[in-house]
Amino acid sequence: MSIAHSLCFVVDTDFGYLQGLSKSLRGLGVNTVEFVNSARLGENVENLNPGIVFINLNATDPYDCTRALFSLRECKFGGRVQLFGRCEPAFLDSFRKIGSDASLTMLPVLQKPIDFATVRKVVQEQKLGTELVSPPDLSLKKAIASNWISFLYQSQVDLKKKMVVGAEAFVRVAHPQHGLLPPARSRSVPRMSTSAGPGTAHSG
Repeated sequence: MSIAHSLCFVVDTDFGYLQGLSKSLRGLGVNTVEFVNSARLGENVENLNPGIVFINLNATDPYDCTRALFSLRECKFGGRVQLFGRCEPAFLDSFRKIGSDASLTMLPVLQKPIDFATVRKVVQEQKLGTELVSPPDLSLKKAIASNWISFLYQSQVDLKKKMVVGAEAFVRVAHPQHGLLPPARSRSVPRMSTSAGPGTAHSG
């Protein structure tokens, strides 16, 4: 599958910031898949092949960032990696070097919080959401017959208990040429409830 330049993955253990960054990206026309940790990052990269992966580096617990980078290496990720974090630039750069040494395409690191102007600059410079050919409108029947269906999950979070209590499954079409199509391009695509599970959430 070719790289889906209209799709971005965001990995951040801070759920509130995860949602905020994803909202900024969606406002710029980029679909997002959100991860509260990197546990299921590799398998989703292999299935959906995003154009870029944003990864937060937590200075007090950098293990998840390290796991994310090595997961991307193992699945031979061909897109770009954007590290960001609330820590010393030298610390961020050291992890950028880890990614580079793992043959990943690493973008210059960003300090957290990332303002909207910076997000927009990344989107424009990396041509996220830009497609040379307009993707087709597809019916659910056509997508099923072509085996292009993918399931993405959005966690349902109990803010009082600060825990995941359930999830919703979103059906999306993974087109072999145009990547993950936005919902507007996929007619009659349903949403359904599913059992709780850690790791991913889709917004779009």
